[in-house]
Parts: sequence; C-alpha cells; structure tokens
Amino acid sequence: MVDSGVGVVRVPSGSHGAQCEAHCPCQRLGVCTARASLAPHGINCSQECPCRNRGLCDHISGQCQCTAGYSGERCQEECPGGSYGPQCAHKCDCQNRARCYHINGACLCDEGFKGPSCQDRFCPSGLYGLICDKHCPCNASNTLSCHPLSGECACAAGWAGLFCNETCPSGYYGEGCKEACVCTNGADCEGISGACVCAPGYMGDDCSLTCPAGVYGANCSSPCSCHNQISCSHIDGSCMCREGWQGVDCTISCSSDTWGLNCNQTCLCANGAACDPGNGTCTCAPGWMDEYCDTTCPEGTYGEQCREQCDCIHADGCDPVRGDCRCLAGWTGVHCDSVCVEGRWGPDCSYSCTCENGGSCSPEDGTCVCAPGYRGSSCRRSKM
Repeated sequence: MVDSGVGVVRVPSGSHGAQCEAHCPCQRLGVCTARASLAPHGINCSQECPCRNRGLCDHISGQCQCTAGYSGERCQEECPGGSYGPQCAHKCDCQNRARCYHINGACLCDEGFKGPSCQDRFCPSGLYGLICDKHCPCNASNTLSCHPLSGECACAAGWAGLFCNETCPSGYYGEGCKEACVCTNGADCEGISGACVCAPGYMGDDCSLTCPAGVYGANCSSPCSCHNQISCSHIDGSCMCREGWQGVDCTISCSSDTWGLNCNQTCLCANGAACDPGNGTCTCAPGWMDEYCDTTCPEGTYGEQCREQCDCIHADGCDPVRGDCRCLAGWTGVHCDSVCVEGRWGPDCSYSCTCENGGSCSPEDGTCVCAPGYRGSSCRRSKM
C-alpha cells in the first residue's frame, strides 16, 4: 500500500513499479515491497522520489529523510562501521571484534563470546577450545585476551607476534601495532602511546624542530663546547669554526701562511707581512705597501704604511724601513748635513783617504790634492 499524495494505492501481491506494472523477482517466499520512489513530489507531483531503504521523501523538494541505519543522499548506504541508528549518530559499543547492526546497534558476537556487548568469553580467562580445556599460549602480561575458540592472542598496546612477546616494529604503535607513528627526522615512537622518541638533534611532539643554538644531541640536552664558531652541529655537537680558526673546539688560530674557513686558503703576503686569518688581508711590515706588500715605500717616505717622511738634506733618500738617511758622497750625520772630516770621503764618509806626504783628498770622490813638491794619484812621487 503506497501513499500517492492523493490517496492510498494498494499494490497487488507480486507487483511493483509506478503503475504496478513490474513483476517482483523475489523467490522462496521473499516479500517484494513497494519502493519509496512511488511517492511523487514537486510541481504537480510529477517527480518520482529517489529514496531507498524506506527513506521518506519530502513532497516538495524530494529530499530524503533516511530511516535508522542508513545515510547518503538517497539513503543508499548503511551506517559506517562503528555507528548506528537515526542519522548514524550513535556509537557502537561492541567488543572483541563483534560487528554492530547498523539499525539498532545490536552486537553480533564472534564465536566464543557472549553478552550485550560481546564482552564475556565462553571459556574462563586463560583457557580456550570447544570444551575450554586448552591453556592460552599468550604472554599474559602483554595480552588483552585469548580467543576462546582458536586461542589467538589479542595483544596489548605496544606488543605484537603470535604470542604477544614481540615489541611493535619500528614506525608502529598501539593495539596490534596497527597505528603508524607520525614522527619525522628519523624518529621512532613509543609502542604504547605513539609518543615520538626523537633522534639526536631534534625535538618537539613530532621531532620536526632542530635543537636551539648552543645545544645538541639526545633531547637537545648537551651544551656545545665550541669557541669562535659559526655553529655547532645540532646532532653530534661538532664545531663549524669561524674563518681564521680551526681545531675540535675552534680554539686554534690559522697558521701564519693560511686563512679562511678551515684555514684552507694560502696567504699571498710578501716581505714579512702579517696575514689576517679571517679574510687574508695583508698588514705590511715597515717599508712596504700595496695589497700584497710587494712594493717599497715611495721615495722620501718610510715606516709602517709609508706614513713617515724622510728628514735628510744631502742624501739619496732614506731607508724605507727605519728612515736612516743615505748620505751623498762627502756628507755624513743623521740628516746628512755634515761634511766629511779630513781623511774621509765618499757616501756617509765611509772611505779613508790614501793620499801621502801631507796630501788631502776630495770628500766627494777621494782624489788627492798633493802638498807642494809631490805629485801622483797618491802624492807619492816628488817633483824633481
């Protein structure tokens, strides 16, 4: 009998369809029910309802209102596993792998179990078999239950194996070790709760964070021992030294002829210049200049960075390192302002005269000026 919206239509036995024109295919005394799609809706009641499983059809919009145990736009789907009832809003309370009837939530117990929620075993705890004469082979401390018929072990969270004597394999946790860990950076998880056990150098609920600067290792609990460092490895604490430093803890400066990261650059400084271990720049020794200290100070200057001015008078410049005047021939003194004394000649009066018989020599070139009566380059010969 179907409500058509204008009255009641009785469906003849063994028939179905909009005009009762179709023959039911049911056999073995099966009952063929009139489908809810016979109920019309919409303008002039011209649309057929699409609802299934006895869902009610709104006479205006045609929207389906599902009966208990069904869901979906056309009420075509049973409630998802673990739920039942109107709008599948109720949660099943079945235990020991029992199935839940999607309409009223009744538990369909697996063999060997009984009770409203299938919570009771036919056999006493620790026994199984048709006459409960076999002892469960499970490791009792790691087991939730032993199947009363087969003796199969249901392992507690964190345990696996036929007898629940194996810990969960890496990457899994929970009852039966079926839950996948959600840890990163090579971390494992605790077998019962799934809490992440971070690898050295990482932290956080999912081990996605690296250790803060200054600490490293397991649980980020070890302080770095580096000096003069760019960073300390968050995993093993190894030091990455700043430019110009080397050694396990970055306390050794680069040798005098190297510089840079890991001291792997060669210094190009010349003439005793110091090389900066960090950037390789040259600090010239007194008397030298330019980038690599390979150019002497310009004429008239000396000292560090060639900043000092020579203070010489009769001289050919000064020493670029100390500023000592290079006196011209015939002159001497700190400033080359004194004429050579009698008997001396040459630059800085460094030579002795070779004139004899009272002759004198030129302070510039040492040539002899002979006394009266003598002649020759050394005034040795007398005038006859």
